[in-house]
Amino acid sequence: MELDFDIDDCWPSGRWEELVCQAITVLTGLVPALANPRLCTSLLLTGDAEVHALNREWRGKDKPTNVLSFPMMSGGELAVLSPDGPPVLLGDIALAFETCAGEADEKGVALEHHAVHL
Repeated sequence: MELDFDIDDCWPSGRWEELVCQAITVLTGLVPALANPRLCTSLLLTGDAEVHALNREWRGKDKPTNVLSFPMMSGGELAVLSPDGPPVLLGDIALAFETCAGEADEKGVALEHHAVHL
């Protein structure tokens, strides 16, 4: 899977890209169809303001949230996708720092663990 990864300055420095790659490895072990070389996805680590704007525009909800996902394929489409051919967009994911950090604090877990969970 090809990953387009972008992180805004509001997120603390860390090993975010390494954690994302580890999560992808775990996911492809659980769902082998995700290992299809044609798949591409994007992950945006941004702030509450950006996720709030996306949530309002695409879901009609005028508030931030911890994570937004924009799937472009169904599970059935993914299961039958040939490994040969042009790239196919699996979808986009955005995480909001302030909301994720607050949730991690409430749960008593490290931000890194909560973000990877989401």
